[in-house]
Amino acid sequence: MTGFPTDRTDRTDRGTAPVHGAAAHASAPVDGAVPVAAAARASTAPGPSARPVTRTAPSGSAVVRTAFRFSAGGTSAACQAADERHRWTTELWELGAAGPRRVLCHDHPGDAAFSSALPLGGGRLLRSRHGRDGQTLELLAPDGRVTCSFLGPGRPLRLLATPDEDRWLGLALRTERDLTCTVLGVAANGAPPVPVPLVRVPGRLSGGAVCGGLLLFTRVLDGRTAPALVDPAAGTVRDLPLPGVAAGTDVRVLAAGGPSALLAVADTGGGRDAATGAHDGTAGAGAGTHRGPAAPAPRGAGGGRATETPRHRLALAALDGSAEVRLLAPDSPLAATGGTVHPVALDPAGRTAAVVSVRGARSALVLHDWTTGRVREVDTPDGVATPVAAWPARGLWLPLSTARHPAEPYWLPAGAAAVRPGASPPRPPRTQPARLESLPGAAGPVEAVLYGPDWRTAPGVVLALHGGPNNRWDLDYDPFFQALAGAGLSVVAPNQRGSTGYGARHTLAIVGDWGGADLDDVTAVAAHLRAGRGPALPAPSLYGISYGAHLALLAAAAEGARWSACAAVAPFLSGARLYEDGGAGVRALVQRLGGRPERRGDAAADGPGTAARPPRDLERLAERIRLPLLLVHGVYDETVPVGHSRALAARLEAVDPGRTDVRYLELSDRGHHPLGLSAADPVTAEVVRFLLASGHGDCGRRGRDRTAAGPAPAPRTTAATSFAARADDGPP
Repeated sequence: MTGFPTDRTDRTDRGTAPVHGAAAHASAPVDGAVPVAAAARASTAPGPSARPVTRTAPSGSAVVRTAFRFSAGGTSAACQAADERHRWTTELWELGAAGPRRVLCHDHPGDAAFSSALPLGGGRLLRSRHGRDGQTLELLAPDGRVTCSFLGPGRPLRLLATPDEDRWLGLALRTERDLTCTVLGVAANGAPPVPVPLVRVPGRLSGGAVCGGLLLFTRVLDGRTAPALVDPAAGTVRDLPLPGVAAGTDVRVLAAGGPSALLAVADTGGGRDAATGAHDGTAGAGAGTHRGPAAPAPRGAGGGRATETPRHRLALAALDGSAEVRLLAPDSPLAATGGTVHPVALDPAGRTAAVVSVRGARSALVLHDWTTGRVREVDTPDGVATPVAAWPARGLWLPLSTARHPAEPYWLPAGAAAVRPGASPPRPPRTQPARLESLPGAAGPVEAVLYGPDWRTAPGVVLALHGGPNNRWDLDYDPFFQALAGAGLSVVAPNQRGSTGYGARHTLAIVGDWGGADLDDVTAVAAHLRAGRGPALPAPSLYGISYGAHLALLAAAAEGARWSACAAVAPFLSGARLYEDGGAGVRALVQRLGGRPERRGDAAADGPGTAARPPRDLERLAERIRLPLLLVHGVYDETVPVGHSRALAARLEAVDPGRTDVRYLELSDRGHHPLGLSAADPVTAEVVRFLLASGHGDCGRRGRDRTAAGPAPAPRTTAATSFAARADDGPP
């Protein structure tokens, strides 16, 4: 078993399709912001109002669901959802004795990537929206009415469930600029929803589990990380008592239930993680792939080399401090279940922990009884569980996604052996199945997610490469892969070295060597596909986004004869160039994962086996890229600047001005995730058409259709649905 996340706060919204289009799962929904003074002025500028809104019938099918939140009592859930036409709604799910049931959909004005919703009693929702003009809080009623307060600009808010539903609709957390946090309450008095400051807490807070009349947070204060209990009614804060844990030990909150809290306690003994096995080095989610929660990223030091991060052990603590903290034994049966573990909930008695275990491209649900030490694996469909859950007396509620549908709440009734979906959940029609297959990589087997017909006999095969680079493809609902498979193409999406979910050695193999071990695996998988298809069928085509696009172009330059064509979405020229041009978050990722070194074929510097590697700068490699090529980049890309694709397109033009099989599609209204949510989206349709043509060996006859390299030119395709860069336009 590998590591588990030690802070779930910004890792709980993964339950969506891997969105290649504008919408992706933000790691944490960014709620709007209000300084204390602005809250006092909220009624005057421009003031609260009540307005009717369209109440979407709950019969439509979503292709994306994100930002799941449960009510304090676990009786309802809310999420943001989008359909194939990119229309966003806020959904309310009732969690009752008949199982999960979607009961309401409220239209969502503006950008759903900057909002979240908190389910309340009586079929109501509290929704937070944030835009360039500031923060809006909305109370959504079952009859479709919305009472809203515009609060003006300010620091972002994060909605929290309240321990006192009679007094407050909900709570909100605001992180201040002076390294303190403010807990605010939204009064339940029938007035418009205006947050009122309740308590100012020194330090930074994350989490916010309801424990009786208190909230349990992880607090970072003066370099120390420890649990803290906040009493919103009394306006007080105190540390959680931790008998048996040495003062100053790094301790983080994972979940709470009944009289107990589930914690991650730093193991100062060194070596292998006593509770969960070796750390797998997982980094944050990347563009165009799954925004999944994962173990902490390896910290870069000196040229980007990964260093050890603190090891943590699972622990159970009494909220009242009446007993010593119980650390999970190194030989616990939970350590033998395999995978990276994500504890998500405690049962109402505070004795059994629900754990999501990530095992490559799929996940499992495991229950660990702290009293007996027994571990039970729950029967779940093949797919991916979102690591956010509620566990009231009726049973455990957890969002799950499969290749056939996006995330939706599933139910594990008390004492049941298998989870249950809703009676008639709304799901996309005409979906394609997916499966897993082990393929030979350069240094061992590589797991791949497969969509569509058998790659051995399909008329066309697309080898899809994820971004990240520390990320992975999952066995969940993917609108773009559904579009490719629906067009008759076979999709092979490998999790080559550098991907997460397969242990530290697999994940860290590319640190300091971007386009090294991962490119070797891609080349080996391609050789296997080519041999399995035989000479009569076309060679596979390449598709990649962000880091995957960079890797796909490196593969095209290294061995162009292996491929029919390449579609590269938002590629960067090299790690060094991306470091120079990227924002602070991108620069930190490149540094941490060692993406800056440029290999020159120096065996002494590169180590054994790397002397023959070509340079990793695509502009320098342009003359080697001789296959049909489609470049796609959004002008509003805040992760990989559009100038990288412009420079590559210009270089390809200079190398061979007469080529007619290179197209550059620059999109004036899209960001880092420029593909839409269905095959009907014009940009998605163009990429599918290109790859479909390559599968039949005729994409070279399509001719040139590329925009000039200049300031924000318009795309030369059908007008696309407009959306700018979103909050989740994160690292590559």
